[in-house]
Amino acid sequence: MRRRGGLLSPAFADALTNLLIVFVALFILSFIQIHEASKKVIEQPDYRASIIIIAEWSDESNDDVDIYVQNPNEEIVFFTQRDIGWMNLDRDMRGKVLDKSDISRETVTIRKLIPGEYIVNLHMFGKRDPKPTSVKVRVLKTINGYAVISETITLLSVEREEQTIVRFTTDLNGNITDLNKRSKRFIR
Repeated sequence: MRRRGGLLSPAFADALTNLLIVFVALFILSFIQIHEASKKVIEQPDYRASIIIIAEWSDESNDDVDIYVQNPNEEIVFFTQRDIGWMNLDRDMRGKVLDKSDISRETVTIRKLIPGEYIVNLHMFGKRDPKPTSVKVRVLKTINGYAVISETITLLSVEREEQTIVRFTTDLNGNITDLNKRSKRFIR
């Protein structure tokens, strides 16, 4: 408000000054908060794994291939039981028709090894392509770098076909003490 002489009334000038002080104080406090928030250490998740098992097949395939992994406690990770203790299946790839992913891959991660035998099987859940499906399965030990434990290419030809790809045994130190392909069926 202006008085006749062109100056602001003292009450209005005081109110504007106090409002300016409040805005400046809030501005300064917000920058202090932003600076404090940027100092916080964000903990990264622990992505370490002891064993990674990867099954891959043609990205153009319409077939639904499933991976099954049994641990020494005879617990099995597969498409309906994705997490058991230290083992997990990242996703169930169901073929090009039912799944719009560009990658035909299923991966099982074992984050902590239990001494004993692990069994890796493949199962042709849904056969939609006329030709056999070639599936590459790699078992990687990831302690102190990567080491290939097993690498196998197998053909799955008919629906409901199941194959044991590899069986491996670990000791208390995580060493692989036995590697074989003795068959064991999980699907009844």
